[in-house]
Amino acid sequence: MPFRRRRLGDADSVTVRFGDGTFRRWWSQKFYKKKVFLKYAFHERLVAGNTPPNKLSRYRICDERILRVVQRHGNYGVIEYLREIAHSFQMD
Repeated sequence: MPFRRRRLGDADSVTVRFGDGTFRRWWSQKFYKKKVFLKYAFHERLVAGNTPPNKLSRYRICDERILRVVQRHGNYGVIEYLREIAHSFQMD
């Protein structure tokens, strides 16, 4: 941090530290810009046709369970179908 000397009236010169808040703002802005850039870069890679990252295993298991319930839908009534779908989700 730069130090500057400043005269306060007739008193001796006092060392005042300028820019403490400025540095923090600059750092947070720099971090935010990088975060936004990475988000847009990730989106552009997906639009270009690259494959998305793999899902977590718990989401893959849940997807498979829901797919099985949907494929067996003809054997269930609507209430039982919805109950099976709701059973696939665990709220924390």
